[in-house]
Order: sequence, then C-alpha cells, then structure tokens
Amino acid sequence: MGKALLIALAIDKLSYPAKGRFRLKGMQRRPLLGLAYICSAIKTVGLDSELLDQSVSDFSIEDLISRIENNRYVFIGFYSQVLIKDKLIAYIKAIREKTTEIKIVVGGPAYMFSEEFLKGGCDIVCKGEGELTILEIAEYLQGRRAIESIDGIAYMKNGSVVSNRERELIVDLDSISFPLWDKTKVRCYYDSYILPMKSTFVPMVTSRGCVYRCAFCSSPYLWKNNYRTRSIENVLKETDILVWRYHVRYIIFQDDAFGTDNNWLRKFCLALIERGYKKLHWMCILHPLVFKESPEQLIPLMKRAGCNLFVFGLQSVSPDVSRNINRDPSEPEVLKKIIKIANNAGILTSVDFILGLPGETGQTIRADIDFALEARPHLVNFHPLRLEPGSELAAGYQNGKVCAFSQEELLKSCHRANREFYFNIANLSRILAFVCKRNPLLLFKVPRFYMLLKHYM
Repeated sequence: MGKALLIALAIDKLSYPAKGRFRLKGMQRRPLLGLAYICSAIKTVGLDSELLDQSVSDFSIEDLISRIENNRYVFIGFYSQVLIKDKLIAYIKAIREKTTEIKIVVGGPAYMFSEEFLKGGCDIVCKGEGELTILEIAEYLQGRRAIESIDGIAYMKNGSVVSNRERELIVDLDSISFPLWDKTKVRCYYDSYILPMKSTFVPMVTSRGCVYRCAFCSSPYLWKNNYRTRSIENVLKETDILVWRYHVRYIIFQDDAFGTDNNWLRKFCLALIERGYKKLHWMCILHPLVFKESPEQLIPLMKRAGCNLFVFGLQSVSPDVSRNINRDPSEPEVLKKIIKIANNAGILTSVDFILGLPGETGQTIRADIDFALEARPHLVNFHPLRLEPGSELAAGYQNGKVCAFSQEELLKSCHRANREFYFNIANLSRILAFVCKRNPLLLFKVPRFYMLLKHYM
C-alpha cells in the first residue's frame, strides 16, 4: 500500500505579521476538517496517509525535507489558506531545490492562487471540493489516468498554466466518506475562546455552501452560490462514531449558516435528544435571520439537544452599511430578541462585527459598540475587514481602499471596542460567573485571555 504525506502549515509571523496576533498561541488550536476528509477519501482506494500538523508537531522545512527524502511517498499534499500562502510557496520552493521527483499537490481555500503555487514548484492544484478530485489525482500518479481527464485541477504544461474544466459540486453529501481522525492527535486540540467547551472536540459540517450573498465573504464564489445539506441520518451516524470511537465531548458545527432549513434543524434536535448522548455538547454559527419558525420554541429545543453556544455574524448595525454588503437592515433588531431568548434558555451568545466595511464612519462604529452593550451577548469579536479573495468586495475594491479609515485606525477601533465591552463590569462578571459554574478548569486560561485583550488595546 502506498502512502501520501498530508501537511498543514501553522500560521505564524511569516504568514501573518499583524501586531499581537501571535500572543494568541496557547489559546486556540483547531484540527483541519478538510484534511480529515482527504485521509478518508484516499483510504477508500487503498492509499494510506500520514498527517503532519505544524501547530501540533512543530517541524522546520529541514525536518520536512528529511522526512520526504527518507520515505517513499506517492505524493505530498499541502493544505492552503490565504494567510499562509507565501509561507507555503516558500516551503514548496525549498522542497523543489532538494528534489524534483516527489509530486506536490496543493488544495484548500487558497486554490485561487494556483498560478503562484504552480510557478513555485507545485505539480497540481486541486480547485474546489477535493474528495473526488484527489482520487483521480491518485490514479494519475499511479499511471492509470491522463491528467487532462481530471476535472477541477490546474497544472503546468510546456511552461504554461493549464486549468481543466471545473468539477461539478458533489450533489449527494451523504455519499462522502466520514472524516478520518485516526491520523490526527485529536486530544491535542483545544479552543479556549469557546467558554463551554469540554475536550475532546472536533469540527463537523452538516451542509456546504450558503443561501446568503454577503459581499465580504468568499463562500458564494467557492461554492458557486450552491447550498446542500446532509441527511439527519448521515449526520447522526458520524456523530455516533465521534462519540463512541473518538470519545468526542464537543462538536463545532462550522457550517457557513447552520440550520438554514428550520424543519431539518427541529428534526435534528429531536433526533439528538432521542440519541441520549450524556456528555455531548455543541455550538453552531448562525445567521441573524435563521429562525423562520418561532425562536421561542426552537432555541430551547436546541438547548435540550446539547447546544450551548450560538455564534452570530452581524457585522454592522448600520442600515446603510448592511445594504452595502447585501445584508438586511432588520437583522440587528431580530438578533437582539434572539440573544434575549438564548440567554434565558442558558445558551451563550457571541456576536462578530467587521469594522471597515463600505460606508463605515465613526458614528457607525459607535452604533456597533452601543448595540453590543445593549443587546448583552456574552462574547463579541470586533475585527477589521480583510478582503477575502473571491469575495464581491475584493473584486470591487482592488486597490484595497474600502472606507475612509486606514488599517491602523481600524485596528485601534477594534481594540477600543473590545476593551469597552470586555472591561464592562457587568459583562466581565457574567463571563466569570459562567466559567466558575460550568467550566472551572478554564479559569487557568481566563486571566491570560484578558491579558491578550489588554495587549490588543
């Protein structure tokens, strides 16, 4: 049986030199769901895998090259993110200086930089969903398929970049093999920002794509404005494996917009309750307008099913800014009611804001802060706009100047906003009271959390 080496590089100073970013080390380390899917996919065709996550097992480029030289891998595959693009290219070039024999495949969200990866020495870039594409790439590397017949890839031919036709999205998500966590040190991962989290945890998705068209997000581009949902039975089968085989106690549902189909959500919660997992809890990312049915009924049901944290991406309370990013100006008032219901049900709430969107002013930033203080979610995250490649804003503001504020000014505004919220005595007391009651072991990291906030300010 052949073996593939799959690699996830860590975000560090080489890839994200923003002030203060690396003080976060020790607070968060999440496993990569995409690589777990790839491990599972290639196993179905008899190809073994070895997974290296630099955030868990720190290794240098010299260590990696030595490993490659001392093993006979069918190929090495890098997971790409926008924040590590330059670092990844540097690693590819370093490997190519030592050997031209090993095939290098790159996949992941930063695939839109395929030309740069290929010119850096990569052999194939997998564009979009990779579960089927990687199987055909494996066949090509074993001499059983022509590279021209593989949909959804880019490669070099006669010194030029060739992009094959796009691969159709996988219609039936239930047909995809469950992520294989055997190659990952699951217990080495943590996220101290999720206050109710208990180890061991993993991420999961119940859907792919999103029904919304937020201008700052690359999801419409990545998923071609297509939204697909797994069946409840399929999700429960995976959950059984996570609970009984991997002893998972917490699941992060990282769908772009979890529970978009309220009928699916209600049935899923009822099925989880019937399953009777005693120690399993979960969180989800929600759109403020997600609850088409009565939130007074759905939210307590989600709590009974094990949910203890909602994360909302509100982004802005300004009607003008909201319209500029294809959002509904009614969202703030709707969200305010949801937060109240969730708080009464015992579910923590977290709200994200993006500062620097089109139309941003000092008044709109002040309104965001006032909303956070009035609505009283447990947690907030004010962060500056970063133009995502493939998003509508990235295409429309190619010079990078979206609003009147500089990046430095936006960073300072985010620091001030976080400070005003988290050093509000009422908010601080609520957080500490929750931790003391529900997750006291986190107290060892809460002081560090506030030191980090102070650093940002």
